[in-house]
Amino acid sequence: MLKRALAIKIVFILLFLGLAFVPGFHAYNKSIFVNTVYVNNDNIEGPWDGTKEFPYKHIQDAINAATQGDAVFVYNGTYYENVVVNKSIFLVGEDRNSTIIDGNKSGNAVCVSVDWVNISGFTIRNGDFNGDVGQNNWFYAGIRLTASNSTINGNIICHNRLGIFGKKATDITIFDNIFIGDGITFSLYDNETESVPFCEKYFIHNIYDNMVNGNILYYYENQQDFIVPEDAGQIIAVNCKNMIICNEILVNADFACMLVNCSNCLIQCSNISLGDGMLWLIHSDNNTIQYNRILNNFEGICLDCESTKNIVQYNDISNNHACGIIVEDNSNYNKIYENNLMNNKYQAAFLFSHANKWRQNYWNDSRARPYLIPGKISILNKEIDWINFDWRPSRKPYDIRVLLEVGPYTQNVTNNSITIVWESSIPTINNMVKYGENTSDGYIEYGSSCTIHHEIKINPPFKSGHYKVVSDGIESGDFEFELASHCYSTQEFKCVIFGDSRGKWDNYLHATEVANAVNAESPNFVIHGGDMVDDGRVQVQWDSWLAFMRPLMQNSTLFGVIGNHERKCNRYYEIFSLPNNEMWYSFDYGPCHFIILDNYEPWNVDSSQYKWLEDDLSSTNLPFKFVCFHEPIYCSGGHSPRTDVRSVWEPILNKYNVNLVFQSHCHYYQRTNDINGTTYIVSGGAGAPLYTPNDAWFVNNSQKTYHYCVLDVSLATMEITFSARYVNGTTFDEFIVIPVVAS
Repeated sequence: MLKRALAIKIVFILLFLGLAFVPGFHAYNKSIFVNTVYVNNDNIEGPWDGTKEFPYKHIQDAINAATQGDAVFVYNGTYYENVVVNKSIFLVGEDRNSTIIDGNKSGNAVCVSVDWVNISGFTIRNGDFNGDVGQNNWFYAGIRLTASNSTINGNIICHNRLGIFGKKATDITIFDNIFIGDGITFSLYDNETESVPFCEKYFIHNIYDNMVNGNILYYYENQQDFIVPEDAGQIIAVNCKNMIICNEILVNADFACMLVNCSNCLIQCSNISLGDGMLWLIHSDNNTIQYNRILNNFEGICLDCESTKNIVQYNDISNNHACGIIVEDNSNYNKIYENNLMNNKYQAAFLFSHANKWRQNYWNDSRARPYLIPGKISILNKEIDWINFDWRPSRKPYDIRVLLEVGPYTQNVTNNSITIVWESSIPTINNMVKYGENTSDGYIEYGSSCTIHHEIKINPPFKSGHYKVVSDGIESGDFEFELASHCYSTQEFKCVIFGDSRGKWDNYLHATEVANAVNAESPNFVIHGGDMVDDGRVQVQWDSWLAFMRPLMQNSTLFGVIGNHERKCNRYYEIFSLPNNEMWYSFDYGPCHFIILDNYEPWNVDSSQYKWLEDDLSSTNLPFKFVCFHEPIYCSGGHSPRTDVRSVWEPILNKYNVNLVFQSHCHYYQRTNDINGTTYIVSGGAGAPLYTPNDAWFVNNSQKTYHYCVLDVSLATMEITFSARYVNGTTFDEFIVIPVVAS
């Protein structure tokens, strides 16, 4: 109890010191904490008086008991509440990874209705309303703000309808938050029936150092003549001019791109998809939106609140749940030309806007007659149904200009070569990789024509460098690469192994957290143990997987192990460019030899896979040998071990002194004792629903937890440190791997 009390004091001291320098907070009450009220849902029996000894069970009870300036400190636990903060307090969680406010999809998780509130140290999730995306429930959020001068920092905000939503809120400070499947949205209204005059102050805030789906949330204010970097997770621009947004992949991020009072900006060649919002222009004029793919959002594009003279052209706007394009609230004189509008619930609409021109768009089918766009206008303060016309619609869909939809990322790294992989939105003719030692200029390698999927192998004369890809003149950003031989210069490298991300069950919450944690380790390469998606035959699941894996795949080379959930689908083999036949293969990295096997191809002693395995093991003389496959031959809990495979593979693994065997499939961590010189690891905690491990004669360590495994390899000492780590980076199992000497 003393240690915990001391920890709480330290938290409050740090909080005090930090908040003293947050804009706005230094002006609030010289006495930061009048009192501290405690919450712990482990206190089931009571009594409950808010003291450390008898904390409240519910957060709302503590807030009701608090007074202005108090701190409400919440111990670790999951609190299924719809919290209303109606007092100026500090709401503080013990640990943002394990102090959870879950709105249970019954409204906002947290609603702040007064000024001067601080919220920090929580995971905030499921602020929603029974999955309904109707206009009355559109603006439910993890944190809803309807007041001013509040600070939101140090939280994980995930899988709400919207992450943070502010209605007519001013001077909000938001920093050091992690958004997963969410983002930040500010608005003048929270219901489509409202018509509110534009007011700039509701969009001016202090927003910095936030991440969305592993990428950066860029908030710009009063800037001009600049290009947004290509690693954006969400983009919010206020009072900006001559901004260029290009080659972005903005996926699953609420209102992924918001322009407020912006002019002469260009949004092009980007993918905006799977968001709970849309590409939103508010009181913005003379901007151009072109060559984008805007798919599977709530709405596609909204020109709102006197957004005038904008050009929307050559976009693919498809499969959005409401409107493909909506023009509303006196947004006039816009031009909507030559777009594909397909399979949206409503292809287009307008509300109280006039003089917009719709020309030669493709409206989901071939037609010779004009296309009617429904809407409303106001005459003498009376709403009247009206229509606009696209007089000459296109009779076939357009081939929208190329976008770089997937990647680029690296594959199949060796001592002398590396393969660059990416995908374009349409088949492209001229495809190339530019690369060099200090910049991406100097060398060019050309690829195939008339393809969507691109793989180009480069053989650089240096061990590390920079590259970019080009398809029909569209360039990616600059990325770095390392060959395997680079480790001889650094005398070290790091490999991460994890498996079973899947993630559809919780909208990729835990899978994204684990992928981001692995990316933070900056590994040289990663091995995924299989079951990346729930069903490899479903394309949209791969789209989601590629989205949350994007930061990791752009920073580290990823090797794949096929699992049962991939279902031997073609998409797996498209994404990965692997050695040998891509089903079983091996590669060397420094003093280590890695072997990948396939449980789902013939594996007995007469099989091609077994014969290849023996040839491969007998031909390497490297001192460390690691083998990876999906279904375990040693495990206890969840799935049964594959004892049939064990009887065939274990003797050959022992014969050739394999150090470690990495397996997945069971959703937990488990390490065996040394079994005839080999240790078996189960690493299946990359995002799928967890199983409970059991004890057995061979088990050394088990954990029911999301995690990943790390090999820190020192070439100088010829020693490898194995560690298993929680998502927060803390090591919970560790040992030294040494070469196994043949008997």
